[in-house]
Amino acid sequence: MRDVLKTVLFRRSSAMVVEECRRCGTTVGSTAANCPECDCEEIVRYTIQ
Repeated sequence: MRDVLKTVLFRRSSAMVVEECRRCGTTVGSTAANCPECDCEEIVRYTIQ
């Protein structure tokens, strides 16, 4: 979460994509099918501009 906030606050690009588990909020990689923490299959994608 700390890395996401740093990226948003000090970003250099115009948009950032965050992918996280819908159940527990763990940030996951773009190739993840399941959450590594809770094994949930519901991964959401947010584009922050």
